[in-house]
Amino acid sequence: MKTAAYFPRTILLIIFIMSFYACKNTVMADVDKPEIFVQLGHSGNVTSVAFSPDGKYALSGSADHTTKLWDVDTGRLIRTLRGSALHISGEGDIKVIFSPNGSNFLAGSWDGDIAVLELKTGKKVAAFAHGALSSLAFSNDGEQVLSGSYDGTMQLWRIPAGKEIRTFNCSSYGVASIAFSPDGKHVLSGGQDGDIQIWDINSDKPSMIYRDENEHSKICSL
Repeated sequence: MKTAAYFPRTILLIIFIMSFYACKNTVMADVDKPEIFVQLGHSGNVTSVAFSPDGKYALSGSADHTTKLWDVDTGRLIRTLRGSALHISGEGDIKVIFSPNGSNFLAGSWDGDIAVLELKTGKKVAAFAHGALSSLAFSNDGEQVLSGSYDGTMQLWRIPAGKEIRTFNCSSYGVASIAFSPDGKHVLSGGQDGDIQIWDINSDKPSMIYRDENEHSKICSL
């Protein structure tokens, strides 16, 4: 009788231990999984994303011709801009970047419309146009904007006036990527033909060209 009573208790103990470790593993697995927020996002391909300088916000631009502002800590959607609210007409992919101080952001569409908008209100600060837009960049002081185009040119703009300062004729194959130097005195262009060109912002000719004669791949990022 003693052995018979002992046997069920042993089985119960084994079941308890197995259940404990199964629950523990389930909890650990849940901790390792990223938190997912299911929301109404873009209806088209996301073509551009950017973090605010303080890391609190994220911007996304899409082929659905909208931009969305997101709270990074909560993952929640703060604002969607489209159509007249975005101050960009036409259709096509939207590219977005933040200004260096995070107070404004740039939104530009493939067909060339570009707008500088206040982050908190969405109010237009400046607007200009550069057809077949491929890329955008802010100078470190936030006072100038550079735009690159598949038509082979870069254009330098002053904000908030939205005035064009200079056009750089870079490549007949199209400009795929651009960048400012930290001091704002030079700009870079990366062509679809593989050329990387350095320009003084006060000159209409490149001061240096990097070229691989054996390679003509598109420069995707600078």
